[in-house]
Amino acid sequence: MMTESTIHSQLEKFLHDQGTGQYSHLLAHLVVALVILLIGTFSGGVSRLILRRLVRPLLGRRTSWIEPLTRRHVLFRLSRFALPLVVYCSIPLLFADRPDVATMMYRAVAIWSLFVGALVVEALVNVAADLCVQFPSLRHSPIRSYAQVVKLVVWVTFALLALTKLIDQSVTAVLAGLGAATAVLLLIFKDSILGLVASIQIAALDMVRVGDWIQMDKYGANGDVVDISLTTVKVRNFDKTIVTIPAYCLVSEPVVNWRGMTEAGGRRIKRSLRIDQDAIHFADEALLERCRRMELLDEYLSAKEEELELWNQTRRKEDHPVNARRLTNIGLYRAYVSAYLRSHEHIHASGLTFLVRLLEPTEVGLPLQIYVFTKTTVWAEYEAIQSDIFDHLLAVLPEFDLKIYQCT
Repeated sequence: MMTESTIHSQLEKFLHDQGTGQYSHLLAHLVVALVILLIGTFSGGVSRLILRRLVRPLLGRRTSWIEPLTRRHVLFRLSRFALPLVVYCSIPLLFADRPDVATMMYRAVAIWSLFVGALVVEALVNVAADLCVQFPSLRHSPIRSYAQVVKLVVWVTFALLALTKLIDQSVTAVLAGLGAATAVLLLIFKDSILGLVASIQIAALDMVRVGDWIQMDKYGANGDVVDISLTTVKVRNFDKTIVTIPAYCLVSEPVVNWRGMTEAGGRRIKRSLRIDQDAIHFADEALLERCRRMELLDEYLSAKEEELELWNQTRRKEDHPVNARRLTNIGLYRAYVSAYLRSHEHIHASGLTFLVRLLEPTEVGLPLQIYVFTKTTVWAEYEAIQSDIFDHLLAVLPEFDLKIYQCT
C-alpha cells in the first residue's frame, strides 16, 4: 500500500512526465489541495444529511425546536467541521517534505476548528434565546441581552485560544501579556460593559420590557420598546420612526414608562374647560326649571334643594342674596359634568381617580378640570372617547348660561 509521501511523489512524477517540468511540484500540491477541498465539501454535505436524520428522531414531538435549529443554521455550521477534519488528515500528504510548514498548517487548522466551534456555540445560544421567548414568563425579559453576553464570552474565549495557538503560548502567558492592555480593552468595550450592567439592573428591577410604551424626550423617544440588546434599546415611535437609545441611559437618566397605565386598564384624561367668569351667577328660577328637566341632575337637584331649604330655614329671612345658600350655574354645570362622566360607558366611575374640580381663577378664565380615566388604553379609541366627551360638554354650556373664555 502506498504511503502518503509516495502518493504525492507519484503524482509529481506523473505531472513531470506530462511536460510540466519545474512546475510539477507546485501543480502536484494544487491538485492534492483541490481533491481535499472536494472531499471536504462532499463530506460536509453528507454529514449535514446524517445530522438531519439523527436530529429529528431525537427531538421527537418537539417540533417547535426544529424551526429555530433550521433558521439559525445549527446543522449547517456543525457540518463545517468536516472540511478542517479532512484538511487535518491530509496535511502529511501535502507537506510530508516540509515539517515546518506542516506545523504551521496544524495550527491554522486548529484555529479554523475553534472558529467553527464558536460559530456552532453562537448558533446554539441563538436557538436557546428563541426557545426562551416562547415561554410567556420569559417573553418580556431581556433575553437578547443575556444571549449577547454569552456570545461575547464565547468570542473572547475563541480569540484567546486562537492567539495561544498562533503564538504557541499557554493561556496563562497570554492573559499575563494582556494585563498591560486592560485599560485599552476596557475603553474598547466600555459600551458593552455599561450595557451589561444596565441590562442586569433593568431585568432585576423590571424597569423596561419589550412592548412597554416609554418616553424619553431627550432622545426623541415616545413609543413602544421593540428590542432590548446588550448595548441598545430600540423604540418604535408612534410616527413609525425608530430611535436607538444606549441601554445604560435607561438606568442613569429619567425615563417615563407607561406600563402602569396599561396594567391598570385605564388611560387618564386631564383637561380643563376655561369658563368665562363674567357668566357666573346665582341660579334663577328659569335655569332651575331647565335643570329639573335634565335626567342626570334629578337626584342631585332633589337632594341639594332639600339641603338648602333646611339650612335657610334656620337662618334669617333672605333679605339679601348673600344671606342665604343658593345654587349657582357653575355649580350646577359641575354637578352635570360629574353625573355625565359617571354614567359614561367608557369612563371608570370607581377604582381609579375621578375628579371634576374648579382650579384657581386665571386671567384667561376659570379652569374646570376633568381628571378621569377611560376604560381603554388604546390611543385611537382614547382620543375618540375624549373628543366625544368634550364635544358634548362644550355644546351643553349655554344651557347653564355659561360660555368658554376667548381672548378678544
